[in-house]
Amino acid sequence: MMTPRSLRLALALALAAPVALAAGAARADMPPDDTTPPSVAITSPKNNSVLEAPASFVVSVSATDIGLGIKQVDLTLDGAAVGDPDTETPYAFNVNDLAAGAHTLKATATDLMGNTASSEVMIEVSSGESGGATESSGGGEEAPGCGCRHAGDGSAFAALLLALGMVVRRRR
Repeated sequence: MMTPRSLRLALALALAAPVALAAGAARADMPPDDTTPPSVAITSPKNNSVLEAPASFVVSVSATDIGLGIKQVDLTLDGAAVGDPDTETPYAFNVNDLAAGAHTLKATATDLMGNTASSEVMIEVSSGESGGATESSGGGEEAPGCGCRHAGDGSAFAALLLALGMVVRRRR
């Protein structure tokens, strides 16, 4: 049987608990304060890529957090937002018809505790006669008319497809 004193104590604790939680008191089942920013990197296009105008491409971003996880990733192009924040992996943003010139892409990841981190890459869009987005990495020869770079006439790729087809047939 509860004594009047223990009853008053239990009642006081029951009434004080919601007030303490509302005031921000820590609970044992809540994670500690996470002040570590997430990790973020623009994985494509690479820094100092050269594209041909009008450039249309996908910006791929990698973001991780050792704490509670990533809330969202935002992308800006020369300081202006590109689309809505991405909240699901893989983090990707479409850039369409980018004009010639030097441009800065900046990805900002925000974790669930509000910590942020950013990554920037510089790209150059050159004015080309043929148009279309290509990421120049040097090497290869330029294909007439399309403005893209390739490693030759495609015979190596055709041989690879033929070999893969033979492997698939053997397994059946």
